[in-house]
Amino acid sequence: MYPTAEVRWFLDGALPEDVERWFEGVAGSSPWEVRRDHYVRPAMVDGLGVKARTGNMEVKRLAEVVGEDVFHERVTGRIERWRKWSFPLDRSARLRNGGGDWVPVGKRRQKASFAVRDGAVAPVPRMEQAGQGCSLEIAEVGAVGRTWWSISFEAFGPEAALVALLRQTAGHVFAAAEPPALPSECSMSYPRWLHRLAG
Repeated sequence: MYPTAEVRWFLDGALPEDVERWFEGVAGSSPWEVRRDHYVRPAMVDGLGVKARTGNMEVKRLAEVVGEDVFHERVTGRIERWRKWSFPLDRSARLRNGGGDWVPVGKRRQKASFAVRDGAVAPVPRMEQAGQGCSLEIAEVGAVGRTWWSISFEAFGPEAALVALLRQTAGHVFAAAEPPALPSECSMSYPRWLHRLAG
């Protein structure tokens, strides 16, 4: 089991170039990852997320909705605590490409990691080197014939410290450069976003 605290936003349309420049300004440049994940179509708005990616089945259960935070005058988001599990898929497992219970989601993303040590936030090459801190991700995602862009923070480290680590990192990042407008109505988890797409 892997606990995490997260805040995520989904906005309609292609990833804007100025958001890419903002990310590079606060987190540096990193390679783009392109992949396709398959998510179970959620029957509920919140609570459980299931996806298949790179030979693994990943399950996320919502542990707590911490609440909405105002991170910046342009940014309000819903912090959630999740618990994750990952299981290897049998090599013979095949997923239907859309339809039924599975939703294919194409992703193009960049990710950066920040360590939080002695009250200071600093970028690090990899999450493993941070010990405790938070990742920042920008992504362009496509599903059901539509394109969205997303920004998210995901804290890692001791479970009791996760929310504080997220708040500290997000505060540091949003103070470093004027962020894009990220309103509270766009703040949601992947299961909630997929539920909206299906609605």
